[in-house]
Amino acid sequence: MRRILAITAAAFLAVSALVGLAPTTASAADELSEKRVMEIVEKMLRERPEIIVEALTAYQAKQELAEKERQREMLSSNNRNLYNRPGDPFIGNPDAKITVVEFFDYRCGYCKRVLKDVVALTEANPDIKVVFKEFPILGDASVLASRISLAVNEVAPAKYAEFHKKVMGGRGAVNKASLLRIADALGIDTAAVEAAMEAKAVSSAIRENYELAEQLGIRGTPAFVVGDQVIPGAVDRATLEKLIAQQRG
Repeated sequence: MRRILAITAAAFLAVSALVGLAPTTASAADELSEKRVMEIVEKMLRERPEIIVEALTAYQAKQELAEKERQREMLSSNNRNLYNRPGDPFIGNPDAKITVVEFFDYRCGYCKRVLKDVVALTEANPDIKVVFKEFPILGDASVLASRISLAVNEVAPAKYAEFHKKVMGGRGAVNKASLLRIADALGIDTAAVEAAMEAKAVSSAIRENYELAEQLGIRGTPAFVVGDQVIPGAVDRATLEKLIAQQRG
């Protein structure tokens, strides 16, 4: 009920702004009783429903524009942590002029789906690199995978890319045994990985990624950052290529 009232109040404010019926501030809406707000919106829904649709569309567009501007400000203020934080795993040219950032979860099916395009992107574009931000949001197994992955990057950074591809391309349960088997098959010192995964730096990296995602309004995986844009979802290679081309100018 509370959510319905919030949406209804937003509709009233949006309609008010459109047709000039009343002040459009939140305080003005607060002064109205819930019953009165309902009566006004219900009357307009009956008599002129197209105004409600138009007003809500305009209101949503305004909110989206405000969110994009907020994201740009956050991207600017978090530039170093986003693109150049020491120890972040990446693939591609380490001296690339353009950096793409991907927030991902090893248990995310959509992240697995975009892996091929992300790898192909770096192979076809020597002037870019993709920085991976561990964002384990799908449970304890995801957190474990992130810890082991970051430990692999610490112990054997040259083999991180192959480890990442193997884990993302694999099927079946993601657990400590399966992840360490992958590391061992790649010739990585698994004892060193087990020690490194408990390091404070690993915990800090994951925590900072959570905080960064929250500031940028990222709530799911995958999510990409290219330039001053945050792109949620499993976008295809063509979309990423277009965004990168815009960065080249």
